[in-house]
Amino acid sequence: MNGTCAVSRKKVLVVEDHPLFVQAIGEIVSRIDPAAEVQGTHTLADALAWLERGSPDLVLLDLNLPDVSGLDGVAALRRRLPEVPIVVVSAVDDPALLRELERSGIHRFVSKSAKPAEIIESIRQVFHVAGPARRDAAQRSPEEGKRVALSQRQLEVLQEMATGKSNKEIARSLDIAVDTVRAHVVEILSRLGVRNRTEAVTVYYSGQYEVSK
Repeated sequence: MNGTCAVSRKKVLVVEDHPLFVQAIGEIVSRIDPAAEVQGTHTLADALAWLERGSPDLVLLDLNLPDVSGLDGVAALRRRLPEVPIVVVSAVDDPALLRELERSGIHRFVSKSAKPAEIIESIRQVFHVAGPARRDAAQRSPEEGKRVALSQRQLEVLQEMATGKSNKEIARSLDIAVDTVRAHVVEILSRLGVRNRTEAVTVYYSGQYEVSK
């Protein structure tokens, strides 16, 4: 032996059916722990299949998946991973279901409607990397700590983008024209200084913006 040992890399399993959200969470995890390995799956079946060949240190789970919903997904993963922390990241707001979640053995519940900084901090705490240097780095904006100013409407469009919606779906949700959504998306990407929607959503979940007065 040479007296050194390899540092094991944490493995994170993300079970979420919106690819954009999976990518955004993956980038956030990478900012918190650059050495972490992130595996995204879009259904519970895919997650269980991955578990046949891998073992995660943390699971981030959405409650509403194409093949399962509610507590069934939590129960299935808990049976396979009795000791692994499970963080539920979901838009669910049913008080009864939330109470059931508290009793289901999950490590934490994070609402998708929570402020981006709260989502980041919740994941960070699970990783036990709450040091001030890393916290400052994760919350720093693309331009030396400056927050990018967005209009209220641009923020609304960005929030819809973060849920994985298409331009048509955003238009229906906000009751505006698709061309208007496209124009907002172009302006959002420009203001944030990013190249695509995934990077824009990452900025959103990092809290690197503010609403212009």
